[in-house]
Amino acid sequence: MLNDVTEFDVVPEYKIRGTTFWVSTPGVQGSIARIRKDVAQGAGAQIHRVFVGPNLDDFAGIVNTVTALDAKGVKVGKVSYLPRKKRGALDAFVDDFVLNNGSLNSADGHTGPLCFQQEGREPMFGKLGGALGGVVSGDRASNVDSAGGILPFSFAFKSSQSAGFEMSRGSSVGNRFHFSVHDPGISRLLMFTCLLSIQEDYSELNAKKFLTETVAIFDPKSWGVHKKKS
Repeated sequence: MLNDVTEFDVVPEYKIRGTTFWVSTPGVQGSIARIRKDVAQGAGAQIHRVFVGPNLDDFAGIVNTVTALDAKGVKVGKVSYLPRKKRGALDAFVDDFVLNNGSLNSADGHTGPLCFQQEGREPMFGKLGGALGGVVSGDRASNVDSAGGILPFSFAFKSSQSAGFEMSRGSSVGNRFHFSVHDPGISRLLMFTCLLSIQEDYSELNAKKFLTETVAIFDPKSWGVHKKKS
């Protein structure tokens, strides 16, 4: 059922000892999937397990901010930033010091366009839109923590061989992500990977996310992955 949906929302639920992303379809009660990390978001190993089925307990795969594996452990694809194009001194200053609060973006690898690379398919590159898109172009600074935490934004991924998909987020208050799928062959698992990557880069000012991550630093029980009680 997960790969059949063409419209869905993802809402994160941040807790000190675990983060869950709930996946639902508009107008339908209940969730169709959950993406679970057994430590607070931003703490410990960045492994998220995806569950589907009537009781949301059927294991569907593993995702993180870079890759996705299906239920059998087969790699579905990866999401990564391309190297930034050569820039002039002014562009470098704007990207690294103004839009990134003084952090050298070139040092963390988050530099150029976001590339969605599903195994066996042509890569798709994300185009940043929405209010945030009016602040920074998609092929410049990608780690815009301050503006991205407040302004609504969207990403459109497509290629010459695929109509791709779109994802958007309103204000940081609700932190709800909406997906529209235009190509049924796109892996929803890899779309979750894309979500995690973008969510880390553009939702730094979400208040609940920030608070749970901060508290988790001082909670030893949140430092490791714990088995789920049956």
